[in-house]
Amino acid sequence: MQFVETQSLELEFYSDSFMQNWKYFFESPYTSLVVAVVPAAIALSGKFTVFGAYLLLAFAWLIAMFGMRHLATPVLCGCGAIAGGFLILLGFWFSPSPVPGYSGILYPKINTELKGEQAEKKVQIGNSGTFFVWAGSGNELFRFTEASGLTLESINGRLLVSTLVNDDRGNPVAELIRNEWKVAPPPKTWDRNYDDNSLEVKNEAGRIVLQVRLLTDRIQLQGEWLDQNGRGIRLVAGDDPSTGALMVTFGPKSKPSAPPFIKPIFKYPSDRHFGELL
Repeated sequence: MQFVETQSLELEFYSDSFMQNWKYFFESPYTSLVVAVVPAAIALSGKFTVFGAYLLLAFAWLIAMFGMRHLATPVLCGCGAIAGGFLILLGFWFSPSPVPGYSGILYPKINTELKGEQAEKKVQIGNSGTFFVWAGSGNELFRFTEASGLTLESINGRLLVSTLVNDDRGNPVAELIRNEWKVAPPPKTWDRNYDDNSLEVKNEAGRIVLQVRLLTDRIQLQGEWLDQNGRGIRLVAGDDPSTGALMVTFGPKSKPSAPPFIKPIFKYPSDRHFGELL
């Protein structure tokens, strides 16, 4: 009986000791500092957007502060300021590169003079001197193929553009619906680049098939619209903008692989030159 009681006391002693060690481990500021390194390292891995990386760095700072919560208030404030400053320096020093996405929204600059009114539906072919101004009823300016057209809407002084770009097999490559865009990932596309008011898409052959810029008073557009039989058109600015633009048609004897091609406005590859205009 005495042996059983002694054994039970030893088990309780080891159990209490084990729990105390674990409690000390979890409450130790050194543990929190080590754990804080993990989200900080993930943030600087380059796998997240800039905003996501900054959120992870802020989370790392919160973990470090939690581990130092038992320190005296002046010491806690000083250590928190040092840790926060160090993480901010890390964020700016490494400046994690943004990761381009395959969907987003284009934000045209609003014409304050037209706020609450209708903006003129004007399309410019690239930077050429060729303009199309829609003054009729309805919102569809062009019908390129049976499945693809160009629609412009004017709401509160903003122009909203919608279009669908397919490849020569009828597969969607890029789509715009009221300035909300989505691009097919590889292998259906080669690359894409964009900023707040511009989008450019390269197809699997590396040829630009959609280029759109939303400006204050107009939309600059170039693109290539095909059906499943390879028929369609390309709207492209001329080599000399002063000479206007071209509307190239495709059919059995004219293939999209032939020039003239749309010239890029962005630098590539996008993962190294995200949002950088030429």
